[in-house]
Amino acid sequence: MKSVLLFKTLFRRYQAYFNKTLLLLLVEFVFDMLSIFAIAPVMDFLLERNEEDFSQITQFFIKTFSYFGLPITLLTFLGAFFFFQVLKSGFFIFARFCILELKYAILKNLITDSFEKFFKARWLYFTSTNQGRLVNTFTREILVVGEAFLAMALVLSGVVRLVVFIGVPFYICWQAALVALLAGLLFSIPLGMLGPVNYQLGMLSTSTANHLTAIVTECLTSMKVILGFGEGKKTLGMLGDSFDSHRKAALKSQTLQTATPLIYEPLGLLAVFGAILTAQKYSIPFSDIAVMLWAFMKGMPQIGQIIERKNSLENFFPSFEQVCEIQEQAKSFVQPSGGKMFSGLKNEICFRNVDFSYATGDLALKEINLKLNKGKMVAVVGKSGSGKSTLIDMIMGFNPPSTGEILIDGNSLDEFDVVSWRHRIGYVPQETVLFNLSIRDNLLWAAENASESEMLEACKLANADEFINGFKDGLETIVGDRGVRLSGGQAQRIALARAILRKPDLLILDEATSALDTEAERSIQTAIEKIAKQTTVLAVAHRLSTVAKADCIYLLEDGNIEEEGNYNDLISLGGKFQKMVEMQKLA
Repeated sequence: MKSVLLFKTLFRRYQAYFNKTLLLLLVEFVFDMLSIFAIAPVMDFLLERNEEDFSQITQFFIKTFSYFGLPITLLTFLGAFFFFQVLKSGFFIFARFCILELKYAILKNLITDSFEKFFKARWLYFTSTNQGRLVNTFTREILVVGEAFLAMALVLSGVVRLVVFIGVPFYICWQAALVALLAGLLFSIPLGMLGPVNYQLGMLSTSTANHLTAIVTECLTSMKVILGFGEGKKTLGMLGDSFDSHRKAALKSQTLQTATPLIYEPLGLLAVFGAILTAQKYSIPFSDIAVMLWAFMKGMPQIGQIIERKNSLENFFPSFEQVCEIQEQAKSFVQPSGGKMFSGLKNEICFRNVDFSYATGDLALKEINLKLNKGKMVAVVGKSGSGKSTLIDMIMGFNPPSTGEILIDGNSLDEFDVVSWRHRIGYVPQETVLFNLSIRDNLLWAAENASESEMLEACKLANADEFINGFKDGLETIVGDRGVRLSGGQAQRIALARAILRKPDLLILDEATSALDTEAERSIQTAIEKIAKQTTVLAVAHRLSTVAKADCIYLLEDGNIEEEGNYNDLISLGGKFQKMVEMQKLA
């Protein structure tokens, strides 16, 4: 049974949380039970019965109150009933607060555990996983898991509460209680068999939510293309169809959950009526019957609610499965990492006979031999698809070589702790990534201990100081989501300043000017030439003018290094590089 598996899994992980909640619920149930028993003396005094006719429960209360010196009056018993109800409600509120607190603690653990596994995974995991599925997992499915924990806690609460409520009638008249219990359980069997249906509906709801989230994510990330093609209506139709599929699944699922306790309610009343008739047959006092009736009226709905929550757990289980599945997948893609901490580049970085192939089996890089000396600028150029970005991914440790090795000062890159290596890299990707924060916070994200003067110097080196000073709020200017409030050239220069600020041993520029206009490109080019005098630079470039002053240029074609040398040497060869330069001049 999947709900039992879910309970065992969460209970094993969060046993202390469950124990604490159960203890609070037990205290609440004690006061709830006392309030139920307190009905008997209230009824006996309201009926003005003779003391010798009082029920055993009433006589117990009288002895207890007398022992504590309390007056034996109707008002006292009403006060006791009220007092027990207040305490019961207070402990229930506290228990519910603890349940919610634990629910969010579990959600936090699930989210942080998942992202911890993500941050340890290889880049291949993210390129081979559906992004909509990942986004949906953290915007919907993980919250559904939180609701599953709440339902589980309430099932546990309902079971204990049911035991208390049924225990009271058993104490008074076990025959009547047995009739009610057997009838209640008999009526619950058909509804309890709906678990598999709920699981299938949960699976459908999760899969349609994944698809809907994927389309929403694509719409937001591709908005300019959608508007540019004038295809808003077509995209809206796709979005509407996907939402309708999810709506149908969600309606069926939620309607079934709502209907379960409502269907059971009249059946539970039948069980209660049978118990009352049985109690009359055994000449049970009216005050005790009142206690039984109160207990049954509170207990029988618990059976319906337990069934509903148990079925809802089956509905929630696919969400829990998906969260666990993406965690396990991330673990299976764990990033290899050595134990040696990287302390700094001393001499050179070398690619020695490196081949690399993706899952398709075709070689993306073949027999790559490349050297990057400390303090020099090396450029890698070539057509789209020639393997430039693959090479960058490898030097950053995202993808290990299929054969050959990457050496850092004579040591294999595999020997170094990959995080310590990446901490010494400054990276400027082709697609600018800025956070929806101020310019200052975007800079400090890469080097949180940087001083004001260091930030200003980094901005100056990146040729970003002029436009930043022109902003009303200067470094406090909010850049917007992904830097949308800045021009392409401005955003790229902020990204460059961010990379410079961490004073990297290796600055990687992955086609940092390919999407910029001529003026912005020249500004970035000037910045790169200034930076190249202070650190080691590896630049991937499509526009060859950007790397004219590089110490060495490698021309990649179909994964092979076809030509290498400085700009003038390659031009004088009159080979493929020279033809590329001529073509760009004509363009």
